[in-house]
Amino acid sequence: MALIRRGAVLAGLIVVAAFGLSACGSSGDSSSTSSGSASTTGSSTSSTSSTSNTASKTADVWVFDDVGGAGTGNQSPIEGAVAAAKSVNAANGIPGYQLVIKRCSTKTDTNVARTCGQQAVADKKAIAVISLSQIGAPVYDPILTQGKLSLIADYGGGDDATSPISFPLDSTVFQTMGALGYAYNNYHMKKIYMVLGDFGTVSDQFVALADGIMKTSTGGVGLIGNTKIPPTATDVSPYVQKALNAHPDAIVAALFESTFISFYRAYKQAGGTAPVFCHGCGGTIAGLGKLANGVMPILTATPATTKSPAVTQYLADLDKYAPKRAGIADASSVAFGWSAVKLLETALKGSQTVDRAATLKKLGELNNASAGLYAPFTTTEPFTGLGGKLPRVFNTTAIIGEAKDGKIYAKTPFFDWYKDQKK
Repeated sequence: MALIRRGAVLAGLIVVAAFGLSACGSSGDSSSTSSGSASTTGSSTSSTSSTSNTASKTADVWVFDDVGGAGTGNQSPIEGAVAAAKSVNAANGIPGYQLVIKRCSTKTDTNVARTCGQQAVADKKAIAVISLSQIGAPVYDPILTQGKLSLIADYGGGDDATSPISFPLDSTVFQTMGALGYAYNNYHMKKIYMVLGDFGTVSDQFVALADGIMKTSTGGVGLIGNTKIPPTATDVSPYVQKALNAHPDAIVAALFESTFISFYRAYKQAGGTAPVFCHGCGGTIAGLGKLANGVMPILTATPATTKSPAVTQYLADLDKYAPKRAGIADASSVAFGWSAVKLLETALKGSQTVDRAATLKKLGELNNASAGLYAPFTTTEPFTGLGGKLPRVFNTTAIIGEAKDGKIYAKTPFFDWYKDQKK
């Protein structure tokens, strides 16, 4: 997705992600994997993982995404989750247990999303859900909460922030808007305009939240305006013109991948020169190639171009265990899926029992743990910048990146959006 990822308030906005299946109800497209492998009834690849000789039990991890609906992206965290599970299993990372990745795609249909939640809760071996499903969050969140099944997702400001089962790996809307505040304060981008998907009331809520968060770090200055693009729009030129007429210093795009590509191409063709921010647009950057040069992705994980042990391991795991496809290393959703499984490994290390109760307890005890490519995150301090308390905002760091020739490079070091917003 080329958009800002998620939260119930974003329900319907986003699919950053990149985005197989046993059937998720009669209308869902779900995929079940074995020992970290991806086995699908769709067109995806099938593979088997390396397994540990000492593992005698299995634990299921479900992956939700919004692939399959109108105007959505084509990415999912599944590739990253499968690669990480195979790597963890091969190294006996959770002694006595093999992780099995299962997938349910909502097709941006809330009824299918409800079935996804019900199916995961009914799975007695399920220990957690990893989700980048934006549309389905309002319906599956309560189901997972009732089933006491841990949820690892992005957090955009919805009720998943206060749920006892919710563990956001990154807090997307806050980080993205905090990064816009950073750009306002450090890059003199005083007029920032938003282009987002049109999903009715939820989009209005998203704009209000984004505007409020940005104001907390700019001394009260928010977005200068916004325009909403229907996900089924075939002509985006009117929306491009609205953005150009605002004469912005920068644009932030919260769009599904396909719509982002259409908007960005039309924007460049119309002579647009203001930089474009996006979050979770790794797959889109790779697809646009040189045309994306100058796009500024807002990152919560170190980009694949970074030289570090975590990135080296990530790329090695993808090369060994993930399906081969162009741009996979720069797709933020893939990194998210990989990091979410590594977070589970971190939490369950040394646990004698691996079930949903133990997983929920162990995740709740984490504090300042690293998760795959992600910087250390915090679980204990609530966000109060908008006047209320929103606990479980995990990752408080972000990087502003820059696209170059289809890859993403860090333009800034990690900065703490939370501390910036508390000024």
